Amino acid sequence: LISIKLDNKKNDNLFSGKLFKPLSKDMPFPYIFNKQYPEIFFRNYQNYIKKNLTKNDILHYSHPAFKKINGKFKEIITFHDLFPFVLNKNLDNEVSKKYFLQWKDNKNLISISETTKKDMINYGFNEDNITVIHHYIPLDFFELKLSDEDKIFYKKMFNFPLDKKLILNVSSNNKYKNLNMIKEIADKLGNKYQLIHIGDKISNNIISLKN
Repeated sequence: LISIKLDNKKNDNLFSGKLFKPLSKDMPFPYIFNKQYPEIFFRNYQNYIKKNLTKNDILHYSHPAFKKINGKFKEIITFHDLFPFVLNKNLDNEVSKKYFLQWKDNKNLISISETTKKDMINYGFNEDNITVIHHYIPLDFFELKLSDEDKIFYKKMFNFPLDKKLILNVSSNNKYKNLNMIKEIADKLGNKYQLIHIGDKISNNIISLKN
């Protein structure tokens, strides 16, 4: 597992595996420049991959918005969504578009949903090259059974309303997460339900929790 730190301001603890940091220091818009010119600012990790991966290895890009590394190894690319095509134009999104589209002819593409697959096809990706693999859910995910006493205990612990059913939403506040829809849902839920959002505050009638 290799993690690429596009912005040195972020805490190293947010990254997993072998961490590579950009060679650039104290420059304006570091995230965009590091992303646009990885062959300059990330020579360290590119050289590491080219040195350690052979034709028998597979390099999995867990996100398509990063420049392709040329090598003899095989490649798999996972698409979670096509956010740069639906958000307003800015430099970062335009760079991401270019990197998304560089994979159009790759034959090993993973989509995390049928919706993302349809979006990919609409933007010119070959349907035959796309395999849908949904995010993993443990088999016992739905087997958590709490007594009424336990539910009250945990609601009190987090200061949640005791008389309402709780609905959980976990998301960043990025525009492509469509949090406006979450706000609309919260307005229509009525008094029997309370929406809990893990992340930054998005509305007065939604309880938000953040580490």
